[in-house]
Amino acid sequence: MSGFNNKTANKTANTYVSETHGEHVIHYRPYASELDIDHIQALCSPMLSEPYSVYTYRYFLLKFGDCCWFGFKRNEHGNEGTGDEKVEPGNDKEETESYSCVACCICKIDTSYEIVKGPPPTPTTSTSSETQKKPGLAGALAQIKLDRDAAAAQEDCEVEVKTGYIGMLSTSPPFRGLNIANRLLSLSITSMITSHHITSVTLEVEDDNIKAESIYRKVGFGEEGRWKRYYLNGGGAKRLRMKVEGWKAGEEGASVT
Repeated sequence: MSGFNNKTANKTANTYVSETHGEHVIHYRPYASELDIDHIQALCSPMLSEPYSVYTYRYFLLKFGDCCWFGFKRNEHGNEGTGDEKVEPGNDKEETESYSCVACCICKIDTSYEIVKGPPPTPTTSTSSETQKKPGLAGALAQIKLDRDAAAAQEDCEVEVKTGYIGMLSTSPPFRGLNIANRLLSLSITSMITSHHITSVTLEVEDDNIKAESIYRKVGFGEEGRWKRYYLNGGGAKRLRMKVEGWKAGEEGASVT
């Protein structure tokens, strides 16, 4: 498989990446139009822990479509291609029937605010020429003012923090084990970092879905919490989080250093 190197990174800027996975050429692109919702429903509905309405898909895709990536394979009656073809959004029946969606990664961006401290004050006692020139009371008052100004830099301030959230990562059963899910993670997380400057990524995974959890842990996710009876089917869930420091979209997909 060709990885996420500089060549494919340049293709990503044009929103299309095509790579070989085993015997298949998979064409990757971000969300293009509402016609993609049909692809997602056909792919994801049989595998989800709980049903999603069309409005849920629209919320993710219409607001954060640049972070939602799809993997397509040309259908058997068409030419498999060389890996350089662009996957059109499927604006007519012929285009829709030419490709099948075999995987997708649907994401969104959450914005919150954190109270943080300002930078530490610069030492003023021995370096201030103002206090050195003013002995006694005048110098003390000048030092108090400098200390107060330094303390003002320490006041709490509110900072915007953006967090990526992976709502679903699905791969059609015949195409599992080909590193496609890892590739979609790489493309989606890279898009969230470059376009929205996120500081971390979170998701929930069923607590008994060992295979899915292993995919996330391999790229740097760690457990942050867990809940019993989280899903409508009564299953529990784990919350996983990954800080984006050290994120690498490497040659085999994604990793954290």
